[in-house]
Amino acid sequence: MDTKLKLNSTVFDTAVRIKRSGEQGVITAFASHKRNGRNKQFFVEYQSADGRAVENWFYEDQLEVLG
Repeated sequence: MDTKLKLNSTVFDTAVRIKRSGEQGVITAFASHKRNGRNKQFFVEYQSADGRAVENWFYEDQLEVLG
């Protein structure tokens, strides 16, 4: 399975794990910035370890695609 995240609509609803915390969620948005184009960002909605519904931006290298 290709673990690179693509900046197009096929990335929506991709299941991911946040590497640092192990929390899991889905991608609901993405961004690429002119000044920092090599660092793609993905907006992830997930449930935090304490049970709260959370959403936040993460860089691609902070995420692991779940298969």
